[in-house]
Amino acid sequence: MRTIAVSYPYRAGFLGIAAAIILCGCGGGSSDNASPTGTGGTGEGGAGGADAGKDSGGTAGTAGTAGTAGAPLDAGTDAVDDAIGPACGAPAAPGAALTGTSSEICPLGWCYIAPTPAGGDVGDGLLLDDGTWVVVLPGAVVASTPQGVVSLGALPYKHVGGLYGTSLTDLYVGGFTPDDLVYHFDGAVWTPVVKQTGFWAHPDRMIPGPQGALYLQDLAQVYRADKCGAATLISCDSDVLQGLWVHDDDHVVAIGESGSLFRWKSGVVTTLPLKSAIPMPTWADSYFGASEIAALDANDEYVASYYGIVRVNQGTAAAAWSGGPVMALDVAPAHGGEPKHIVALARLGGSNGPWTVLRGSGTTWTSSPGPADLNPRARIRERAGTTLIVGREPGQVYVSTGGAWTTFVDYAWGLEDMRTVVGPSKANAYVSQGDHVLRYDGASVSALPALPNSMNVDTLWLSPTGVLHAANMAGDYARFAAGTWTTGQISTQNTSGAVVLKGFSDDEVYWAGPGGEVFRSDGSQWTAVPMSPPCDTLDILAVAPGHLFAVGPACGIRKLLNGSWSIAPGTEGKSFSRIAAASPSNIMAVDEPFSKVALFDGASWTLSDQLAPATLSVDPAGGFWGIMHDGGGECYLSQFTGGFWEQVAEIPVNTNDLVVWQDSIFAVGPAGTVLLRNR
Repeated sequence: MRTIAVSYPYRAGFLGIAAAIILCGCGGGSSDNASPTGTGGTGEGGAGGADAGKDSGGTAGTAGTAGTAGAPLDAGTDAVDDAIGPACGAPAAPGAALTGTSSEICPLGWCYIAPTPAGGDVGDGLLLDDGTWVVVLPGAVVASTPQGVVSLGALPYKHVGGLYGTSLTDLYVGGFTPDDLVYHFDGAVWTPVVKQTGFWAHPDRMIPGPQGALYLQDLAQVYRADKCGAATLISCDSDVLQGLWVHDDDHVVAIGESGSLFRWKSGVVTTLPLKSAIPMPTWADSYFGASEIAALDANDEYVASYYGIVRVNQGTAAAAWSGGPVMALDVAPAHGGEPKHIVALARLGGSNGPWTVLRGSGTTWTSSPGPADLNPRARIRERAGTTLIVGREPGQVYVSTGGAWTTFVDYAWGLEDMRTVVGPSKANAYVSQGDHVLRYDGASVSALPALPNSMNVDTLWLSPTGVLHAANMAGDYARFAAGTWTTGQISTQNTSGAVVLKGFSDDEVYWAGPGGEVFRSDGSQWTAVPMSPPCDTLDILAVAPGHLFAVGPACGIRKLLNGSWSIAPGTEGKSFSRIAAASPSNIMAVDEPFSKVALFDGASWTLSDQLAPATLSVDPAGGFWGIMHDGGGECYLSQFTGGFWEQVAEIPVNTNDLVVWQDSIFAVGPAGTVLLRNR
């Protein structure tokens, strides 16, 4: 156990922060299948810590001495174990009116085509007492209002999570930036009100204590922040924190994924192992799967786990419900004659069972059907007869007032991945998604007529005459013209790997895939033109009649000319994943994993080692654009300028493909993502 005091200087317009960091071994192991879920309405967060042993069966160590916060800006010192007085309450005051809203959701300059919270992961969800729901998207916070779903202000950064508020003019959200930990929305703008602790924390949960201080928790740490500029942090280096609850400013409980409940009370930490409290199979001893904690009072606490709900009553743990995995729980305040109770989201009977909402306390529970389609990383809230469930990855929002569930992910095409986009202009773009193709007309997205036999589409190409060609890895082929699909068969071999379809004209279309398989259509039938020597193909480019380039892993740049294959000199054995042409004498091939770019000037190829994008598009003026990723998984719009690729703008969600038009950029990605950005 060690205590470290860290102070951060005041900066004009912001709060200075002093942090007391108490490092502890929380016990237990972590899991890649962690399912962090929601928080209760009374409070969560905490301060303090202890060495809790190596696993949930270990013996808790002695509590560490609380650190002392640095000098605040306006009210003297605030010791970690002192009660928070009114002078050190909420970091910001609520606003007077809601003015900073927009019907468009445009994080970081990218606008969702449909104005709903679809397409991006949901960081957290909040249900206000009047039934208004608020959810956090990458770079945006959206809310339901009588006028529809609106975006609240403009956040300056993509990574946000952990949401709390009392109204739409008094909201807090956790940030993940080098500088700022918490932002406040006063109805007009978002303002940073709490500085980072120096650990680049990413609060996953946020709620105030009884006297207004904010308690924040991420997967490894817990903080307290107030307007005096004081913050305390619990850092657990051997477990994954999944939930916090604040009984009062001197009594906090936290749950680790491995099943240890940590109780901080008056500066003393004790640990309670929960694994033995609920039936678990022998093989699952190492994974308890705790995902949330909530309490009806200081002596009646409930923990959600993969094996059910554990109740801790008067300090004794016992099974409260063991009918299946519980992914989320919260406290629902008393309403309409119904007492305060626990509301939980479970999978009845097992991990593939139907989603079920549980309500009750002790060992008495009632159940009702949950949403039919939901991802496991979910959170649940219930207030005044309204229940909110948010699926986090990908983003889903469901609301019920006692009857059927209403979804606010109202894309008609659902949450499947958008794979490919093609189109010469904003008024005429096509997107492949599963077994259907969508069209964007500059205003909205709609589905084309259904493909015959529910054909799945892996790749699209739009010819110069406006005929749309579609294919998949099974060798199925379809073309769309004059409002009708016609089908054909490219190959009887069911390929397991990436395939690509491109052409020079409607009478010269190529399909290529793994193992050197290449087929050519003359408009009526497909003929094999196998690559020699064979190579897995990731992209192709038809530049003239009978003239095709192809690239792939360690393939070099292959050229098919008048029926014969060759490898461009100097590219032998090199890997490229995308190829595109601004003109026959200005062709580029790129590979992001190996940071390689090749340029063709009409006579020869020039290779360079530099950062390269994962996709490749050409704008009407002949400029090259792409989607680039950094080592941390961030996604950027990039442009080739002055002989090098440069990041132009961060993209708020992951994207698979884009097209660049004269005045705008259209991008598609996982979970129904459709984004538009002005150039």
